[in-house]
Amino acid sequence: EPSWQEYWKYCNAFFSAVTGSSMASFRLPSYEKMSSATLILDSTSSGAASNIALLYEEVLRGRRAPGLLPKFCSIKPPQRSFFSDTPRNTLKGALKHLGQLEFAFALSPS
Repeated sequence: EPSWQEYWKYCNAFFSAVTGSSMASFRLPSYEKMSSATLILDSTSSGAASNIALLYEEVLRGRRAPGLLPKFCSIKPPQRSFFSDTPRNTLKGALKHLGQLEFAFALSPS
């Protein structure tokens, strides 16, 4: 089992890999860095939490990040796009549809 020092070294390396900056020098406009924190152990994590950790490991190994992950993890705000509910735009959006997790909504208007 890793020691706290090994874990903290890993956290710093992960932060640097994601942000391109060390924790000490990282700055984000409109945010203030706090000098204290409280950590609470969550022992109720499910399988999803371990899968997210595996995904982070894959990203750190340099494998290509899947789908929307780069947009979710980016510090830059995403480019805005505007919704237009015309039949042509609806069809364009349907062609980009990648799937869904349940059968509650139809994949096409019918």
